[in-house]
Amino acid sequence: MGSKPTVPESTLNFLFTQSIAVDEDMANFTISLLNVYKLSILMQRLQVNRHQMFLGISKQKLQKMVKNRLFIQKRMEMAFSMKNHVNQYQINQRIMLRLE
Repeated sequence: MGSKPTVPESTLNFLFTQSIAVDEDMANFTISLLNVYKLSILMQRLQVNRHQMFLGISKQKLQKMVKNRLFIQKRMEMAFSMKNHVNQYQINQRIMLRLE
């Protein structure tokens, strides 16, 4: 008459882990729904801004190409200048040898 029905500890552990799994599944499902919602909003914005994005990207690429060309041009000028200096040095060396 005074004894309470007891649930075995293994059963309690099983129920506890099952409730955690259900909570995780619900959380994952909620997060995935939230991601779908965010993506749908983002895709709508992308549809509107696609042309602007394309123009922005192409402008950046053009700026990089111009910068690269300027860099290459400066390097070629430096190489040409160094070649001229070397040639002039060699000419000066030959002149000095003749004078000796």
